[in-house]
Amino acid sequence: TEPLVADTIVSRQTKLADEYVPGSYRGNLHVIRAENHRNKGLVFKKDLGWQQYVDGTVHIWPNPGSHMSIFKAPNVIPLAKRVDRILSGAYEPAPSETQ
Repeated sequence: TEPLVADTIVSRQTKLADEYVPGSYRGNLHVIRAENHRNKGLVFKKDLGWQQYVDGTVHIWPNPGSHMSIFKAPNVIPLAKRVDRILSGAYEPAPSETQ
C-alpha cells in the first residue's frame, strides 16, 4: 500500500499546485539563486518571473552551489552572510540591478 499512498500524495500536490493562484506581495523580494542550477541553456527573464507577483523591486542574488548544496559548507557561508545583510538592510544593489 505504500506506493499507492505516495502516488496519492504526489497526485494531490500536483493538483493543488495547478490550482493555486498567487496573490501580489507588497514590498521588495530577495531571491537567492544557486549558481549551479540545472536549467543551463534555458533563457529566463531578468527577474526570473517574480516581478508579476511583487509590487516592489525583485533582487536576484547568485550564491555558490546547487539547489541542494547551497545549504552545505562551504556554500552556506556566503548564503548566511547574504541573508544577514538582507535582513539588516545593509545590502548593495544586486548584480541583476547593475547589468
